[in-house]
Order: sequence, then C-alpha cells, then structure tokens
Amino acid sequence: MNKDRVEQYSYWAKREVKTYAVLYNGAKSLLEVGKEIERGSLYQVMASLIFSAFTIEGWLNHLGKKKIKYWEEIEKRVSVKSKLMILCDHLKIKHDPSKRPIQTITKLFHFRDFMAHARTETLEKEGLLKANPRLRKTLIETDWEKYCTTENAERSLTDVRKIIEELGEAAGEKYPVAWLGSEEHVISLAT
Repeated sequence: MNKDRVEQYSYWAKREVKTYAVLYNGAKSLLEVGKEIERGSLYQVMASLIFSAFTIEGWLNHLGKKKIKYWEEIEKRVSVKSKLMILCDHLKIKHDPSKRPIQTITKLFHFRDFMAHARTETLEKEGLLKANPRLRKTLIETDWEKYCTTENAERSLTDVRKIIEELGEAAGEKYPVAWLGSEEHVISLAT
C-alpha cells in the first residue's frame, strides 16, 4: 500500500448561512467584550450597534424575500424602516413608531447611517471645569459618541430580537432565528 496516496472523494454540498443570525451573535459577543474590558470599549460597543443594525436589515431581507413577491424590486431602493413597515403591514403587525421597539430601530439606523457616511465634525464648548482636568471621559462628544453606550447596545439587541421574533411568528417561521446554529450543512460523500 502506498503511504503517499491520498484518497479522493466526490462530494456534493449545500450550505445555508443565516447571515442575520451570525450578525446577531457578533453584536452580542462584541457587547460582552465591551462590558468586560474598559479599554477600547467604545469600539466594541460601536461595532455591536452596527452589527445590530445589520442584523435587522439581514432579517428583513431574508423574510421579505420569502413572503413578498416584489421584494427583490424594492430591496435595494427603500430604507430599512420602510422595509420594516412593509413587512409589518403585510403580516398585520401594528407598532407605534414613538415607542419601543420601532423607536429603538429608528435611532439605531440614524446612528448606522451616520457611521456609514461619516464626516469630520468640529465641536466647540466652553464652561467651568470643576473636576480634575485629566478626566478619562472626553469633555466634548459628538452625538454618535454619546449614543455608543452599553445601555443603547443592550436595548438595540433586545429590540432587534423582539422584532425578529414577532415578524417570524406572524410569518409562520417555526424557528425564525437560529441564534446558535446559524447555518445548515448537507454533505454527501461517495468513494
């Protein structure tokens, strides 16, 4: 028998990757790290928020393609908030835009859109400093820096998951979110 001989197998593989679930797990993981390690936590929280936004958009595109015939025509032309409202209307789900979870999603996408189209900002502020000038916190922050809090990231994750579960239930998705198993593999080997 030849030791150098490598056996070869024919195979057929199929893989469905539920990207929205991968993104959700990423957002959750980033937030956990940001809460554990203070140094660099701004970047962890910022990334968690962005991944949360990507999660909801991924879910809307996943579900929209399954449930609405004309989805591919509108997918790239309408905002995420419009996609959400279209699916809510289609599935007969009522939400008040001034309340959670829609309120959270609106703020999340305002943040996401700013970060996607980032621009330099010049800030000015003056006042009387009553504490040590070597403060760890920046004395003047942009709106997006103020938004990057663990509280906002936690709220975003909670409300993104709530919307996904509500839409999934209304759409008859048995397991709308494979939070841990984000992909399915089918592999067939033949010798």
